[in-house]
Amino acid sequence: MNIIKKINQIITGYVTENVEGAEVWVVSWNARYGSFHGEWERKAKAFMVKKDAEAFCQSLEDAKKLLQYTEGIGIRLEQQK
Repeated sequence: MNIIKKINQIITGYVTENVEGAEVWVVSWNARYGSFHGEWERKAKAFMVKKDAEAFCQSLEDAKKLLQYTEGIGIRLEQQK
């Protein structure tokens, strides 16, 4: 008698189809929410045009300089695949 039993789910087949999508550019950065070094969370905004995403990245950099913020905020621009 087998007391220990594990159920595994497997895929035996599926149907594929083509659907419309969009090219998306995501800008992400670390946002502070508290007084301590480790109190931050990752934020992101999505753009349909790379030029707009690049302009937003530059805006984040400019704001950081204006505020004289010396800690890195990890600004990243990625094309979603």
